[in-house]
Amino acid sequence: MCSPTRATIPTGRYSYRTAVLTAGDDISLDETSLQSFIDTNIQNTYLHGAFGKWHLAGPENGEDDNPNLMGIDHYAGLPAGAGGTNYYDWTLVQDGRSEEGIPYTTTAFADHSRRVDRKPTVAVVRVARIQCGAHAVSRAAPRSARPRHASENPPDGTDPLPYYLAAIEAMDF
Repeated sequence: MCSPTRATIPTGRYSYRTAVLTAGDDISLDETSLQSFIDTNIQNTYLHGAFGKWHLAGPENGEDDNPNLMGIDHYAGLPAGAGGTNYYDWTLVQDGRSEEGIPYTTTAFADHSRRVDRKPTVAVVRVARIQCGAHAVSRAAPRSARPRHASENPPDGTDPLPYYLAAIEAMDF
């Protein structure tokens, strides 16, 4: 499942150990993230970035500040409780601050991840189309992000395969 996997990636622990067992479960601030572990053991030589869908936080564990509280220096992605998202008109959370009307999610996350300006860097980029778009793909990625799959919509409106192909191409692009 999506949220248990999202909790496993920064902690390296199985979901039954993090208690994130289903979508909507929050990760405890008592968990040690990979980023915090690196900082503790390698004397802050890395900048940490996470970009995309976090979806591990709620009112009890910092909400939109949760990625930063877990040792991530720069987070740019979806708000804490974001489930389904309009990938063309959405709210970006950047280090706990919200910004409205951001363009296509996959492009925005890739752009933010390229802006990290200190090396070496540990960055996790969670592209929305694969991280949450696969839950409910309803519209193709913009043409500028997918040069090969030109179709905006499936011809009959029922076959989701063209949406998925365009989303995967946008992520790769």
